[in-house]
Amino acid sequence: MTESRRYLPGEQPRAHWMRLDSAHILKRFFFCERALVRAMGAWLPLLAPLAVKTELPLFLWQSAQTADALRTRVFELRYPSRLLDLDDDALVVAPFEALVHAPAPVAFLHALGLHLLPALGTAYQRYLERADPIADGPTQRFLRLALAEKAEQARVVQSWLDSTVPLSADEARWLGALGAGLERL
Repeated sequence: MTESRRYLPGEQPRAHWMRLDSAHILKRFFFCERALVRAMGAWLPLLAPLAVKTELPLFLWQSAQTADALRTRVFELRYPSRLLDLDDDALVVAPFEALVHAPAPVAFLHALGLHLLPALGTAYQRYLERADPIADGPTQRFLRLALAEKAEQARVVQSWLDSTVPLSADEARWLGALGAGLERL
């Protein structure tokens, strides 16, 4: 082994993804965040509890900020391309897009707090564990904030669920199907 190979091996444990690999994963995260923003905005007028009406807009804004940061970072990583197509990520994003079609407000809150926010938080955590802290430092900075926000959002939504009515059989089936879809991913 040459002297330089011993000190500068080609395989670094932190170099799991290249620039375009990271861009693809972050693009998927962007579409998931965008779907959450759309669903929260659509459901906001239909949610009755005052606590929900006053705190959900904060979650919506936080997700919109994260989506914007993700989109900007994807454009940086894929420069000069400015295309953001859903393409092969449609199956991954589908459970997040299904949130807007929840059968009732209580099902929306269950799906948001018990399934989608934790799933996105887990995905962010896994990305951060494998991302290169030097090459992908800008992403790590805003994704750490997003991870903390997702954890807090899930905790607050779960506290709202403590004072809601139980799910109906149809709502429970819809929620079960959504959860099963996430598990398959």
